Amino acid sequence: MPKLPVFQTDEEEAEFWDTHSTADYWDEMEPATDVTIHVSRLPHRLISLPLSQALFTEIKRIAEERGIPYERLVRQWLTERVKEERRKAS
Repeated sequence: MPKLPVFQTDEEEAEFWDTHSTADYWDEMEPATDVTIHVSRLPHRLISLPLSQALFTEIKRIAEERGIPYERLVRQWLTERVKEERRKAS
């Protein structure tokens, strides 16, 4: 098996891995620790939506019961309703 080279820059390493397989160097690799993966999200548009205090409180309560942020709950509900309306229209 070939020996894994020492890279001077991240760019140099990226170019190397573009043309080589990690399988050829598996025995020389160490397990990764403290890895964080950032998932890019689709862009969101921030809107202002006036709600009564009672409705807002109820939405927050339901979201809390489900263990999710209330913003996510509202997006889920809106997404579900839009899909439902599209099904009805087709």
